[in-house]
Amino acid sequence: PKLCGANHVFCNDCMGRHINEELGTKGVLPACPLSAECGHVLTRDQVDEILAAGSEEPRVALARFDLLCHRAGLQALGAFPCANAMCEDWIVPSDPGVQQLV
Repeated sequence: PKLCGANHVFCNDCMGRHINEELGTKGVLPACPLSAECGHVLTRDQVDEILAAGSEEPRVALARFDLLCHRAGLQALGAFPCANAMCEDWIVPSDPGVQQLV
């Protein structure tokens, strides 16, 4: 599939492996393999379409994609995860960038 405005094109099998590696092993949002040139991060629809074309079960990968998107959005707000490893909550500071007691 064509992935980005720079017309980078890859086969579905290679892209499926790339997406699974990025989401599962590296724990990052998948981007165009040539993202150093174009900067394109794949959309949820692109990930869904590519994984649906393969034989892998896309539900787990899409759930991971959604989680990483959610975390990226929280980080963009200046939020950070709770220091307790057992807690999945995030803290959104009232004054980002300023040290505060929690």
